[in-house]
Amino acid sequence: MPDLRRFDARRDDADTIAAYVNDEAYAIVTNVLDEQELAILRGEIDPHIDAVALDDTPFLGALTKRVSGLFTKSRTIQHMAIHPLMLEIADRVLLPWCVAYQYNFGGIMHLLPGEKPQELHRDGDFYPFRHPAPPLLMGMMWAATDFTADNGATSVVPGSNRWPAGRRAKPEEVVPAVMPAGSVLVYTSAMIHGGGENRSNAPRCGVNL
Repeated sequence: MPDLRRFDARRDDADTIAAYVNDEAYAIVTNVLDEQELAILRGEIDPHIDAVALDDTPFLGALTKRVSGLFTKSRTIQHMAIHPLMLEIADRVLLPWCVAYQYNFGGIMHLLPGEKPQELHRDGDFYPFRHPAPPLLMGMMWAATDFTADNGATSVVPGSNRWPAGRRAKPEEVVPAVMPAGSVLVYTSAMIHGGGENRSNAPRCGVNL
């Protein structure tokens, strides 16, 4: 199983991170939110997670709570969406292919214990582009809790940005994006990925922007 590349927001600049994302379609960036920011974030979003019902579809999962409308629910998430480092990375990844980019989606993905792995997919498959394709989207999965191999860390398939459409990932090619709370998994529309299986006894909470 390949190791995933990690960068540190306190040490690595946008040029370095974006260069890797442009080549490999993902990067894990640690130390983006500190402990105080995480505590405020959880205080803002936990009541909304508690209040929402479970999803129950084959793709969204039977034991995943999803919350949308995030800008009306959390001032911290408003700031996360325009985090200077993340915007600098987006500029370097997306602007070579477009005149401008815009906010596309935001949602909390709160995986409860027992949740099964999500079907692996590309976000870019919403659009009729042949693969390999330019980056149509750049996702940011913010870890509001630790992401571990046991609690449903997002599964990614390194190198899949270079695969043609229809190429399926083998089990040994799928890697959990393990990262501590406060980290961000940056990935583009060409990266095959999916929510992991929560085999732990605690929820896994991510904010996807």
